[in-house]
Amino acid sequence: MKLLEKFRATDSVVDLDIKIENEVNMYLHLEVTGGDKNPLEFWKGQQQNFPLLSLLAKTYLSVAASSVPVEVMFSTSGL
Repeated sequence: MKLLEKFRATDSVVDLDIKIENEVNMYLHLEVTGGDKNPLEFWKGQQQNFPLLSLLAKTYLSVAASSVPVEVMFSTSGL
């Protein structure tokens, strides 16, 4: 998985697995207050606490919702 290459360069696979498991456990016990409406803002703020999870969140939450070009989406010919 290319996403975690920079962490694998410094950690063994076992160490990386332990770090991921620790982050997931910390996240599951996190009490979120304030109800951030933007998940990307939440993960940006939590980057120090959850470096691996925030990397995953930024990668997968920023994917475009549609691959349809804007011109096609709003054209009347598509109706």
